[in-house]
Amino acid sequence: MLVAAFLAHTIDIGWRCVLGIHPLASTGEVLSLLAWLTTLGYLALSVRYKLTVVGALLSPVSLVLVLLARLGQGSAGSER
Repeated sequence: MLVAAFLAHTIDIGWRCVLGIHPLASTGEVLSLLAWLTTLGYLALSVRYKLTVVGALLSPVSLVLVLLARLGQGSAGSER
């Protein structure tokens, strides 16, 4: 399930780049990128190591970061 969410987030970041919104353009975009990088790091490490507890902690943290990123944008979400 985390892999599916990661892929959806990857598509979202890619689509926003196509629209001209750089991942470092605003605080919300940075929070979103941080959540994506955190999840990527966990998924990469979990291939080699058993990190179930770490995943249980990082998943909600990533979710909160994404929610803060998207809810904090309000009408400024269409920055260009």
